[in-house]
Amino acid sequence: EAEGTREEDTVAAAGNLVKASEHPVYARFFKMIRMGVVDLAVKQKMTSEGLDPSVIDLGPEAMLEP
Repeated sequence: EAEGTREEDTVAAAGNLVKASEHPVYARFFKMIRMGVVDLAVKQKMTSEGLDPSVIDLGPEAMLEP
């Protein structure tokens, strides 16, 4: 089976989930990491905004509810 087809099956099974790196709340934090900001600093910023910093540990490909 082709790689793309398996990915499509995963997306279909996931329903309305989105990648953490594309999540409306968390996308900017993953962008900060891509731009070179240290993970710990990003997690501290998330905590200061009342968000769960453990999302960073899940990685940008983790599927989350929007």
